[in-house]
Amino acid sequence: MGVLSSMPENVYYEVGGVSKENIVATKDVVDQYSTELLREEAQQKVLPIYYTDESIVQQIEEKILSVFSACEQVRQAAAGRYAGLYPEAGADLSGVDWESILKDGISDMMQLTPDYITAQNIYTIAAMSGQSLEKLREAVAEAVRTVLSEGLLADDVAEAVKTIRQQLVDSGDFSVGEVSLANNIVQNTLEANRFYNKEATEQAKKAAAESVEEVTYKKGQNIVREGEILSEAQYQLIKQLGLISSGSHAVARWASGALLMLALFAVG
Repeated sequence: MGVLSSMPENVYYEVGGVSKENIVATKDVVDQYSTELLREEAQQKVLPIYYTDESIVQQIEEKILSVFSACEQVRQAAAGRYAGLYPEAGADLSGVDWESILKDGISDMMQLTPDYITAQNIYTIAAMSGQSLEKLREAVAEAVRTVLSEGLLADDVAEAVKTIRQQLVDSGDFSVGEVSLANNIVQNTLEANRFYNKEATEQAKKAAAESVEEVTYKKGQNIVREGEILSEAQYQLIKQLGLISSGSHAVARWASGALLMLALFAVG
């Protein structure tokens, strides 16, 4: 019996199981599992950090100005072509069949503009007055400036293009063709100016994690009470303290004890 009583007590714990005894800390200890959970939680609360590239706004505005300047060249070239064909016509170009007038010169007109400007856009430009073209340019520039001032992410560019188009439609100031021209220009010039700052975000997460106080237990402090259901955190702590027996260890110890008992009986 003396040999049996000297064997270490075999206690098996599992998460969700009911503790059959009070378990206390055998020494001062930092609860690594709970501390790490709190650090991860603190990191998850850190919002992504972004930065805005102000130079992009100027670049986009310059592109818009450039394409509208090209549109004005097209408008003047179209008006000159019409005047050459019909010198007796007045300054009023409303109602002109520009598709017919420009059918032999559309290629030359399109060379004046970026590749994304379509033939239909050319006909729309030809039908506009200098004042209406300038009004459209100002509306486009203002809408784009407003969007970029708030910071535009790459994932939001397509939606921003749709929003600007709808604003031009809702204003009632422009024809279907003019809105289509503006939409084409915005679609091909608007780009993101707000970007995810990975380095700053990671630094903020690190700082948040480091600000978390460690969860500590003093020697003799209660970890689990008798009858309490064992949580993952409690399980990990008593495992950290070396107070736990895994299932495989329990079986091994039971087998060792059984063999020892058999040997004793055999001797007896």
